[in-house]
Amino acid sequence: MKSKLFGKEIRLVDLDPHTVEGIKRVKIGSFNELGIPPELLEKEKQMNMYEGFAQLESERGPCEVTVNGQPLPPRNDLFNHSPDGFQWGYHGSGPAQLALAILAFEFGNRTAITDHQKFKRDVIATLQIDESWTLTSTDLLRWRQSE
Repeated sequence: MKSKLFGKEIRLVDLDPHTVEGIKRVKIGSFNELGIPPELLEKEKQMNMYEGFAQLESERGPCEVTVNGQPLPPRNDLFNHSPDGFQWGYHGSGPAQLALAILAFEFGNRTAITDHQKFKRDVIATLQIDESWTLTSTDLLRWRQSE
């Protein structure tokens, strides 16, 4: 099914739920007079909370990162910077994988692929390596708007 959104033709089956604000599911027949699902117009985006849990210095290795209390998918399918897992606090492969995973979850694959190195430099590398941290959707939007 095709529709127009902000003057651009889109196929609704191609929408990425992580990219489009507020979309949970698209039901056949649930379109308004513009042919746009109401979920797209409401802009009710869930606030995501990303949490990184530091390990003791003696236990260095991949760190645990969650989103809304669930493990954050590493998204090695997009780019395999670090098959060993996430890290933060420096400019390496683990922080690059973390930046990619967070941006993919929050903004979708395209943004993650194009912007994750900048996000790593601006945010992930500045987190204290031996401290736990929390980032929210609001923090990510502020970073994106500051670009």
